Amino acid sequence: MWTRIRESFDNGTKQLQWYASLLSDRVRVELTIFKLYGALEKLERKKGVIMKSLGEEVVNLSTQPVTDVYEQKAIKEAIREIQDLDRQIDEIKKEASDVSSLES
Repeated sequence: MWTRIRESFDNGTKQLQWYASLLSDRVRVELTIFKLYGALEKLERKKGVIMKSLGEEVVNLSTQPVTDVYEQKAIKEAIREIQDLDRQIDEIKKEASDVSSLES
């Protein structure tokens, strides 16, 4: 009788450990995804601010006799920074997708 109780207790303990491990892994994946999406949101807000300033700069240049707005240093830098942010955003999206696919 004691052996049967002991075996049932051991089986229950193993199942409980398995569920705890599964839950721990799931929570770890979800937290990683939340962190990645937080970083993504931060980069997208930064991109929005840069795009707004870029638009304001173009409007300011429209009152001047400038032949090509793309030749302006501020415009080139803003475009370069937006392209860099786009690359970073794509990398974070890919990483989040990879983490997300691992949880399945």
